[in-house]
Amino acid sequence: MAKEQMTRVLMFGWEYPPFISGGLGTACYWLVNALTEKGIKIDFLTPHQRNDKSLCAEAPEYNPTTTIKTEMEHLSKALGNLLRKISIPSNLTPYPSAAISSDTEKQEKEELEKVLEEALNKFNKAASDALKGSKFDLIHAHDWPTYQAALNMHEASDKPLILHVHSTEIDRNGESGNEFIFKLEEEGFKEADKIIAVSNYSKNVLVDHYQVNPKKIEVVYHGVPPGYDGGEIAGNIPRFKEKVVTFCGRITHQKGPTHFINAASKLSARSNQIRFIMAGDGDLRNNMIELTAGLGLSRRFHFPGFLTGRELKLLWQISDVLVMPSVSEPFGLIGVEAMSADIPVIVSKQSGLAELLPNMLQVDYWETDDLADLIFQAITNPQLILKQKQENRMRLAGLSWSSAADQVIDLYHSVIPNGVK
Repeated sequence: MAKEQMTRVLMFGWEYPPFISGGLGTACYWLVNALTEKGIKIDFLTPHQRNDKSLCAEAPEYNPTTTIKTEMEHLSKALGNLLRKISIPSNLTPYPSAAISSDTEKQEKEELEKVLEEALNKFNKAASDALKGSKFDLIHAHDWPTYQAALNMHEASDKPLILHVHSTEIDRNGESGNEFIFKLEEEGFKEADKIIAVSNYSKNVLVDHYQVNPKKIEVVYHGVPPGYDGGEIAGNIPRFKEKVVTFCGRITHQKGPTHFINAASKLSARSNQIRFIMAGDGDLRNNMIELTAGLGLSRRFHFPGFLTGRELKLLWQISDVLVMPSVSEPFGLIGVEAMSADIPVIVSKQSGLAELLPNMLQVDYWETDDLADLIFQAITNPQLILKQKQENRMRLAGLSWSSAADQVIDLYHSVIPNGVK
């Protein structure tokens, strides 16, 4: 792409390596790199300081491109100074859960939501102040924490706005979710020129719950990281003598951890040669530890916490199957990474992966008897798993971030007045 044709994008995101709290940061990283390789100039703005390791789970294997800067030198040094004053708490999640079991939890939840709203208000003001007079062709924002800042810039600049939906409040908490977040999403979807959904499942949520015109939505699936195969770890990796069934993700209502543990309880009644790993963090982690204890499963369960980078590769090497019993899963990037490492995956039918890979092992998330049966088949039927691995390899071979970037670029060009700048 010639220099005079270069499209300049102002992109907002909650996270970007080395700060990663989940799949959102990973998806942003690979999409941004694919876009910049195709000549798109991106200024990525996040409320976190990328060099502040107290706020991030370090991912040393990521090598962000030099075109991605939190403190954009061509905008002004004031931006970096403003961001440093925000002080986003390291335990602050942009995905508060609606699950409340006590008055104390309700109070803690309300206090965290207040802190989150205040922090984002500071970020919005900092961004608006620092970006005055900057030059860009369009605005691209990922998920609700960045929507207000993006809407502010959309109004101030009159530049096209694209919102990228990785998950919604409906996905995370259903109809009982946070009203403030839902209303912000609703406003953003109304004002956006175009919306990117990560699956048709996600597109249907936007149409059914937010009344978005389906013609406004473009489905762009995530890709497989180039060369990602789980990776080889030097040295001998000790494995459990039992089969290992793994859950990996935010331990919150959306991801269905209770369904995983209930299925594990049924499996444990069949065999004492199974171990379970629940990797990740979230508002329900302590509850799940207590639940496994109450069911007498503590000796079979491991809770290693949030994993990234080399730790994830180690997890794939000791796992026999990954289970994703999500209540609502717009895509399921962790499943793609596991399959790329040749790990069979079981997903709920309420997920983007289920539509992308219709022949993969899938079940309604609430059918824990069926889930237990599928897991048992996955760890006892080598022929079934061999077939699953072969089909996964074939389907994933055509799934790339490069093709995702091509779709996004076409969308960019469709909203920029008079074509490419």
